[in-house]
Amino acid sequence: TEVDVAAPRCSAVFTASDGVPTLLVVHDLERVGHDAGAALAGLVGAHTAGPVVLAATGCAGGIPGDQPLLALLAESVTVPPLRQRHVDLTALIGDVLEEIDPQRRTRVSEDALRLLTRYSWPGNVRELREVLTSALGARPVGTIELHDLPAQCQSAPRSALREVDRAERDAIVSALRRLGGN
Repeated sequence: TEVDVAAPRCSAVFTASDGVPTLLVVHDLERVGHDAGAALAGLVGAHTAGPVVLAATGCAGGIPGDQPLLALLAESVTVPPLRQRHVDLTALIGDVLEEIDPQRRTRVSEDALRLLTRYSWPGNVRELREVLTSALGARPVGTIELHDLPAQCQSAPRSALREVDRAERDAIVSALRRLGGN
């Protein structure tokens, strides 16, 4: 069942069968208004007799504490943005390439990997998937090289930011989001 919660890129799905927990997936939870969250929480409560698993995406600090869907949470796990997980990037690239087309044996050159590591990934894993799909269009077999990557990746900084610079940038972005860009 799809439930429209009247917010951009926001959807919720819940499924249930005997003995299986209900799964509720909400994208961009910070965009779900209080009334829509209350309606969705009520709908889930009315149609489920067992446990509910809530999976949600959202900006840390952007989700209001009075969001009714938060009452469904027993615990929370925060996954940092992709730009903060450079160690995971190499393995994730391999996984995404395998997912896009399991028949190919495409890999990424060291130079292209360095550039991908320096990129800020504002769209996180979704954007990584788009970038690799585009690169596979340019290089269907063999090794993905720098020039196979889309233009958006070509503008990555020449050197990686220091940890303190990344932390400062992330704190500024978080404050801007929390204050509506003001």
